[in-house]
Amino acid sequence: MIVNPKPVQHPLPPVYMATSSLDGVEVGARLGINMFLPIHTRAPEQVVEYAQAYWDGLKKNGHEPKSRELGLLIPMHLAATTAEAKSRAEAGVMSLFQDDPRPALGLHRLADATRRRAAVALAHCGGNDGRVRHGL
Repeated sequence: MIVNPKPVQHPLPPVYMATSSLDGVEVGARLGINMFLPIHTRAPEQVVEYAQAYWDGLKKNGHEPKSRELGLLIPMHLAATTAEAKSRAEAGVMSLFQDDPRPALGLHRLADATRRRAAVALAHCGGNDGRVRHGL
């Protein structure tokens, strides 16, 4: 990758890659890039499978897993009230599934799980003081 103008920050900030496929996980692990996995478009079992493939792939490609990070992409929306945030987040996340003509793939179940995960994320990340909380 060529970056112009040249970065002035040293060391360079970490690079992250987001992927929702095993092929993407393989590429990220081969390159030794920090990874983000989505919880809103994959079943929990897939997220676990992809995470394990990432850690295994790092080792296979000579990268030290302890020096890499694996994060989860969690859909959320901040608003003036919790009810407004939940409503907006749900509408945005659900739009990912509304036009999919493949009901046999169980996307309605995945959408329900996403709705629950978004609610949990909202419940654990925000507070009355407006600060974001970590540790989901």
